[in-house]
Order: sequence, then structure tokens, then C-alpha cells
Amino acid sequence: MKTLILAMGVLAWSVSGEISAPQPSSTPTPLMLELKLSRSQGSPVSYKLSLLADSEGVTELRIGREVPVPVTRLSPPSGEAGPRAPIPMTSFQYRNVGMNLTGSVKTEGNRYRVHLNLERSALYEGTESDRPQPADHPSFQTFNIGGEFLLGDGERTILVDGSDPSVGDLWTVEVTLRVQK
Repeated sequence: MKTLILAMGVLAWSVSGEISAPQPSSTPTPLMLELKLSRSQGSPVSYKLSLLADSEGVTELRIGREVPVPVTRLSPPSGEAGPRAPIPMTSFQYRNVGMNLTGSVKTEGNRYRVHLNLERSALYEGTESDRPQPADHPSFQTFNIGGEFLLGDGERTILVDGSDPSVGDLWTVEVTLRVQK
């Protein structure tokens, strides 16, 4: 007895009557996502992420270092000779500082929907007079942006063009997408 099955819009039929699984109609498209970060104080920095459109994976880039951040806690006031003053105890936690990029892409017709998250963090570069207190502890600057947008092959968009009011930096993030042949 021969069997005819229609599943997910794909007709699967074999001469022997066995059902074969539908084959994917296309392979993921290789793309290059170029990011250019510019700020008014400093040189522009460029990054290139290689992505596969319509894959289940996410491309990540992590560049930087870990910075020790002192954390001081007071020991509870106790003792055999009666109450005593709490004793400060300092330990260190580490914070990642640098560039973190995460991206993925889905095809929409002849364009691509790009999901991008970008975080740039650095040790505070201000002067001693405007540095947050206490001065012997590290202070950080952080720039975050995330979202999605549509681009075609070779198209460019400005993801953000704005200022950081804490230090007066002007930031621009340009994104260009290219299909890799």
C-alpha cells in the first residue's frame, strides 16, 4: 500500500511507499557585519563579525580584561571580652572591562533582520577633580546599545549618534552588512 503525506507544505513520496523527511531548502547565508565605533575623544574602532543568516547560533566577541574592585565588609561586633568595634574586611570582585558584541541574523525576503547587542566599558578617564569618590576605587564608563534593524547587502545604517552627558563624548555607531560570496 502506498502512502501520501503532506507535512509542513512539503510533499514526501517515494516509489517504495516509505516516507522521507523533507530536506532544508537552503543553507545559511554567510554574512559579514562591519561595525565602526567613533567617539569625539579618541580614534574610531572597527570590528567585523562573521555571521550565518538563519542559523540558530549567535556570534559573540569578547575583548578586554578583568579589573579588581575592592569590596569592604564589616565583621559583626562580637567578642568574649564584650562588644568591640566591627573590623573592616576587604575582598575583591572582578569586573570585565572592554568590548562585548553579540549578533544574530534572520532573512526577510532579500533583506536581513540583524539583532545586535554592544557594550563598551572602560576605566574612568576623567581628571582627579571630577572623579567619583572614593578616589582609590575604580570607576567605570559604560556604553550599551541593543536592538534590531533591517539591512540589505552592502547597506549601511547609523545605529546611534548621540552624546554621553557624564563626560561630553559624542558616540556614533555605524553598521554595514555584506553578503559573503
